[in-house]
Amino acid sequence: MYQKEEKDIEDVWKGIYHEEGAFLYREWDFARQHYRKNWCVLRELELPPATRRMWIRCWISIRA
Repeated sequence: MYQKEEKDIEDVWKGIYHEEGAFLYREWDFARQHYRKNWCVLRELELPPATRRMWIRCWISIRA
């Protein structure tokens, strides 16, 4: 039977950036006036509902 593997949030900082769940994208380098290819790494993390609500309230208050 398959069991879902629990992952530690801190594990996203370990290993190679090309691992599962990592998205590479370009970022503008102001000093070079040029994009740096695959310079930034984005990883999505699932937030608990309470944290999600708190983040949304914070974001709304900044935008207001």
